[in-house]
Amino acid sequence: MKFSDPLLMVSLMAVAVGTWWLAHSAHQASTPAAALAAERGYYLKEATFLQTDDQGRVMLTAHTVHAEQLTARDMVQLTHPDIVFSPQAHSQWLITATTGLLPPALGHLNLEGDVRLHALEAKSATGAVVQTEHLRLDMDHSMASTDDPVTIHFAKQQLSGQGLRADLKHDTFQLESKVNGTFIR
Repeated sequence: MKFSDPLLMVSLMAVAVGTWWLAHSAHQASTPAAALAAERGYYLKEATFLQTDDQGRVMLTAHTVHAEQLTARDMVQLTHPDIVFSPQAHSQWLITATTGLLPPALGHLNLEGDVRLHALEAKSATGAVVQTEHLRLDMDHSMASTDDPVTIHFAKQQLSGQGLRADLKHDTFQLESKVNGTFIR
């Protein structure tokens, strides 16, 4: 078949380019949805995660309203987690927050939004409740830390400061700077 008509050639070229353009735009339009789906892994409701130490003792129990694996970031996002951290057999800490990010290696946990930390035993840290907006729990070293403003409530007393280093194995809190206290008799 011989194409000698220039108008026919231009028309066929326009159809070919138009077809390519339509196929290419449809592919691009589906790419964000496909990327979003590829970024998400599993999704769990009312989930509980456990982490054990090298002797098999449960160190961390994290219960969450829902958990979603973010595969692009290789993390698990926790919504409204309640975490019980046990650095030693006789020591347990309850940590609550609005959200948390759990990395795959489980060496630490980043918590955010109305974070509260307190000992579950009455004798530990005199019943103190630590309150801040961000907290990093280093499970390997049994440390909790933040650079954000912190308030520590105990009995009718209150201490506030900027930054915190808490040794959860030895029940010690250290406010880093701008320490201010209120003590009521």
